[in-house]
Amino acid sequence: MVNYDRRQLPYHAMERLWGAGTEIGDVTVPATIGVPLAQGTKLGLYIAWHNGTPQDLDQVYLRATLQWLPKNLNPAPRDVLPLYLDVNLKVGGGNEFDLPPGRSSRSFEFAHEVSDRILGLSGHLHDYGREVRLEDVESGKVLTRVRAKSGPDGKVRAMERHRFGVSGEGLRLSTGRRYRVVAEYDNPTADTLIKGAMGSLSGIFAPDNLADWPAADPADSLVQRDLKFLSRRGGAMRRTAPPAPADSSHAEHRDHQHAAAP
Repeated sequence: MVNYDRRQLPYHAMERLWGAGTEIGDVTVPATIGVPLAQGTKLGLYIAWHNGTPQDLDQVYLRATLQWLPKNLNPAPRDVLPLYLDVNLKVGGGNEFDLPPGRSSRSFEFAHEVSDRILGLSGHLHDYGREVRLEDVESGKVLTRVRAKSGPDGKVRAMERHRFGVSGEGLRLSTGRRYRVVAEYDNPTADTLIKGAMGSLSGIFAPDNLADWPAADPADSLVQRDLKFLSRRGGAMRRTAPPAPADSSHAEHRDHQHAAAP
């Protein structure tokens, strides 16, 4: 799901509000945190279907339900935003890269634009991936590692999850400091796997001051490139929702300002 009204960091692209894949199980967050969304926020839902059978499948659909927290919740939930760091993202393009035989790595450095705390973190790797880690460039310190859980064949079954905000204050990132995200692979085959790898970290982080968040600039050439990329992917899905039952509370909740991330 893409939020067309907010920029993501560190990329000059529209915010990727949330995403899910085949390797992701159920994930919930506590009511003490929520993603702020103003009334009228423009959202787009993008779906990638994969039919693993030789037959056409009918009546295939996706139902998405967003959980909302009331505006008058006391205490109010802490504002959080999605975190996405990729080792090979090209704004307006893909993030896959070729995977050579043996051990290899791919990395991306960035200067952080706001101060905040990471509350939860996981990652994404393709088969033969070992880990994705976050490093402090200046000190060389590894801040965290997200390791792949793989089978004997090297197929990635799941990724570790770190919940820094459950038992502590979270993992702090500072304004202007340089960080590096690194993906490690070990390809046991003799072949270079063309576009066979990805590497990213994703999670939830709480900005110290939401007002410091850089605004999305429609005139930004990279933002324009990202919007064109999204348009080529098929555009946002717009479908009229089925009628709500008579006892639904949807009408009462129009002023809700926080979405509970899945």
